[in-house]
Amino acid sequence: DEESRAQTFRLVGVVSDPQSPAVYVPIYGLKSKGIDSYSLVKVVVEAATDVTAVRKKLEAIGFTAASAVDTVAEIRKIFSLVRVGLGGVGMFALAVAALGMINTLTVSLLERTREVGYMKAIGMKSHEVYRLFITESMLMGLLGGGLGLLVGYVGGRLISLVVSLLTVMRGKGFVDVSDVPLSLISTVLLISVIVGVLTGQYPARRRNRRGGAVGGNGSG
Repeated sequence: DEESRAQTFRLVGVVSDPQSPAVYVPIYGLKSKGIDSYSLVKVVVEAATDVTAVRKKLEAIGFTAASAVDTVAEIRKIFSLVRVGLGGVGMFALAVAALGMINTLTVSLLERTREVGYMKAIGMKSHEVYRLFITESMLMGLLGGGLGLLVGYVGGRLISLVVSLLTVMRGKGFVDVSDVPLSLISTVLLISVIVGVLTGQYPARRRNRRGGAVGGNGSG
């Protein structure tokens, strides 16, 4: 019985995975020993782009093919759903933040009637007062976006640290689950500035009109 007889093979490599005690032997080595049947075949392709074509060929001859690409695809689907969910939460938070900024700016600017009157009295033009308040709202939005990025970055690093502690204890090494690309930083800061400018339009225009009346009285 060739399947139970001791055979000698030359060891050419060790797979660093203690969780799956398996031995990989080339098929031609087994056929030379008289073993013609097998339950599983591992096919190695030169590039990841060849997986789909090789799988179709294997399925065409009656095999059931599975690869790590399937697992990666499922993980990407899960992360896509997570991104959509987080995006929805982010849009809701952005809307709430915009309303909060409008309220804060309106109350703040209404309390600065005397200040606007003084600025008008010393010669500041209406459009200059308008630009001043728009700049303040833009800086407020930029500061909020920057703080949000900082909190997100620190939170991601803390999550990576916790996950890495678990993986290191299992002998898997460090794992980084957070990534803040430069494109994301630029997009967040740009959106923050745009939201700041848009939310500052109404209170700045309203204060500019009211400030003009106060300024006129002061100069008269």
